[in-house]
Amino acid sequence: MSREGKYDIGIGISSKVKRTISYLVGWQQSQSYTALPSSDEPESVDLATSPSKPTAPPHARPKLPFRRIWTPNVLFTMLAQALFDFHIGAFASLWPLLLCTPRSLGTTSPSPFVFTGGLGMPPIHVGTAMSIIGFVGLVLQFLIYPGVHARLGTQYCYRIFSLLFAVSYGLAPFLVRVSALSTGSEDSDSDRGGGTSSVVWLCITLVLSIYVTARVFVMPATLMLLNNCAPHPSVLGTVHGIGQTVSSVFRTLGPVVGGWLYGVGFERGVVGLVWWVVALVAVAGWVGSCFVREGSGHEIWLEGDENHGREGDGNHG
Repeated sequence: MSREGKYDIGIGISSKVKRTISYLVGWQQSQSYTALPSSDEPESVDLATSPSKPTAPPHARPKLPFRRIWTPNVLFTMLAQALFDFHIGAFASLWPLLLCTPRSLGTTSPSPFVFTGGLGMPPIHVGTAMSIIGFVGLVLQFLIYPGVHARLGTQYCYRIFSLLFAVSYGLAPFLVRVSALSTGSEDSDSDRGGGTSSVVWLCITLVLSIYVTARVFVMPATLMLLNNCAPHPSVLGTVHGIGQTVSSVFRTLGPVVGGWLYGVGFERGVVGLVWWVVALVAVAGWVGSCFVREGSGHEIWLEGDENHGREGDGNHG
C-alpha cells in the first residue's frame, strides 16, 4: 500500500516476485545433498551380530573321460553308420550315371554278369526316373513307416531293412540287360535314341522301391541309434560330433570310390562291377547292424550322477 492508503501495482508485483524467489530458493536447499560426517576411522561392523546362512557349493556334473567313450556299442554304431553313408553316397552318384550312359553297341557276352553300357536315357527320362525316388519315399514315409516302426521298434527296423540295400544294388545293373531284351537287341542303333519300354520302367520302379524302402526305415533309425549309443549324458555332444564327422567323410568317399570303380568296370566290359562291390559294402553294414543295440544314453554311471539326478528331479518338481 502507498502512503495515501491506495494500492500500488508496482509494489504488489515486487512483493509477489520476492515471495516466489524466496519459495524456490528454500525448496532447492531442501532438495540438496547433505555432507556426511567425516571420520578417520572406518566404521566397524560386528560380524557376530549378523550371521549369514552357509551355502553348500554346487555339485559339478561329472564328465566321462574321452578314453571311456569307446564302448563296443559306440564302435559298432559308428562302423555301421560309416558303411551306410558310404553306399548311400555311392548310389547317389552311380544311379544317374547308369541312366544316362549310352547303350553298348558291342557283342553280347554269354555270361550274365559280363555286359557294359547303360540305359541311354535322354535327360527328360532321367529326371522322371529320379523323381520316382521322391514319390515312393513320400508314400512309404506317411503311410507305411509309422505303423511298422511302432510294431518293430528302431533296432529291428534297422537290422531288417538294412539288407534291402544290397538287394537293390545287386539288381540295378541288370536293368541294362532288361533294356536290351525289351528292345530286341543291344546292337540296334535305335537303342541309342533313348526309347524306354514300359517293362524297363516297371523294373526301374521295382528296384527304386526296394532302395527307398530301405532308406526310409534305416535313415531315421541311424540317427536315433547314434543318439542313444552315448554311454553318458556328458559326452552326448561329443558322440554326435564324431558321428557327423564320420558321416561326412564316408559320404564323400562313396561317390569318389564309386565313380572310379564305375570307370574301371565300364572299360573292362563289366558295368555291374561297382554295383556289386557297393552291394558287398551294404552287406557288411547289415552285419555290423546286427551288433548295434539301442542304448539308454546313460550306460556308465559316475560318482555324483545320483545326486545330480535328484537335483534335476527336484527342479522339475
